[in-house]
Amino acid sequence: MSGQALMVRRTLVAIMLTAVGGCGIQFTRAPSAADEVQTIRDARLAQNDAITERDIEAIAGYWERGVRSTAGTGIFVTGRAEYRRAFQDEFRNFNDLVYSRTPDFIELSSVRVSNADKLASESGTWTKSWTTSEGQTELYGLYDAMWRKRNGQWRIRSELFIALSCTGADCP
Repeated sequence: MSGQALMVRRTLVAIMLTAVGGCGIQFTRAPSAADEVQTIRDARLAQNDAITERDIEAIAGYWERGVRSTAGTGIFVTGRAEYRRAFQDEFRNFNDLVYSRTPDFIELSSVRVSNADKLASESGTWTKSWTTSEGQTELYGLYDAMWRKRNGQWRIRSELFIALSCTGADCP
């Protein structure tokens, strides 16, 4: 390509890019794996904050409608409505209830699925603390969660909590 042709080509590309930019079209990059992992970590920490604030709607906003969970002592919860009721009952029974889930490891799946954009696995530790007339109690354990991304939104599909130890006055 001659020098003049190259200059004309560059000028045309510059004009096209200016025109596209002027039309309000923006090019964005797809989130990196690190971005996706951070999004899930941030969502989990935000859900912890919502639990502390006793904001049922915010807590439930991180679950898929058909979420399934196994509580630390083996109780099954199916669906967002049932999970919401379980939190409401706990908040009603314990004025100072605190749940904290701390993600230790989050990994994106490379498996393609037909019912989601992406899948991810989260594992970590959890605590639950509360006070009764007999004193303070703290339950501790491990958890695993499946996150599913649909329409650009990460939500929890399922969770498994396993209680490993308990200290205090009201241990199960």
